[in-house]
Amino acid sequence: MIPTRLRPALAAALCGLAAAPAAAGDIREFTPGLTVGELPAEGYVGFACGANGGRPGPEIAGWRAFAECPAD
Repeated sequence: MIPTRLRPALAAALCGLAAAPAAAGDIREFTPGLTVGELPAEGYVGFACGANGGRPGPEIAGWRAFAECPAD
């Protein structure tokens, strides 16, 4: 149980964490409805085609190059 006198400080700290902006390379940058042109580029490296959970497939240049990957 959290002591009553600490609850306001804990609540303030948690609100601060929730309001913090996402850092580059953070999954929170992705929101439903983004187009490929709106996807963040900074902080992301090592783009590759998927392999259904296996080792990464061929490397690609970035988000837009995903269309070059083989369909599977």
